Amino acid sequence: MLFREAEMAALEALLFVAKEPLSRERLAEILAMNREDVTELIRDLQESYGRDSRGLTVAEVNGGFRLATKPEVAPYIELLYKQPVTGLSAAALEVLSIVAYRQPVTRGEIEFLRGIQSDTAVATLAEKGLIQEVGRKEGPGRPVLFGTTDRFLTHFGLLSLSELPALRFEPAEEAAEGPGGVFSKDAVGGIKAGEESAGEDTAREDTAGEQTIGEEGTGGDGAGVETTGVGGAGGGGVRKDTAGGDGGE
Repeated sequence: MLFREAEMAALEALLFVAKEPLSRERLAEILAMNREDVTELIRDLQESYGRDSRGLTVAEVNGGFRLATKPEVAPYIELLYKQPVTGLSAAALEVLSIVAYRQPVTRGEIEFLRGIQSDTAVATLAEKGLIQEVGRKEGPGRPVLFGTTDRFLTHFGLLSLSELPALRFEPAEEAAEGPGGVFSKDAVGGIKAGEESAGEDTAREDTAGEQTIGEEGTGGDGAGVETTGVGGAGGGGVRKDTAGGDGGE
């Protein structure tokens, strides 16, 4: 029993100090355990944090695990840092939605679907690490193709792109026909819902203090607990490794 408690304490410490989610394989390597035992250990820690009296939880994000604060304690963290919750602008969310659902996609295709120039929004999303260049499209000028990043998954609490909300087809007058088919307004709604959930459940870190537990006043490098909402596509919180602020055009 004591050995099991020591293993759980070690797991908790690793999840606390890690800057990025830790995979089962990486945890198994560090803890000198097999993958099945690590899975069981994670489950035990999740159950421990699952008690109503605890402010933390173990969140599974982008193929790994990390500690996070529960959504219900977010208001107190926001008071601690006195930082208003901000998110991406409507323009940036619209561009991000197009990239997420249509990737790989060119800037021209994005602008065709939006009906407006999108350089600023694309640049903002790239700067925040939510989208990136993933190649070039064959054809005249070989335009750059954009896709989402691992940080996008972490930001919205997704394990993979397959967890994006499913789109429904809308009547022709409510949908934009562009290269590759119909782009529904549901795409924007799905991404926007994730961003709003992130904003409601978290306080941003882009002021004097990190929005994490463990870094403030300790001088630690990367140690901390993120503030997040857990569960459902797009329901994850804004992590400490994502850029805050109001992006877009």
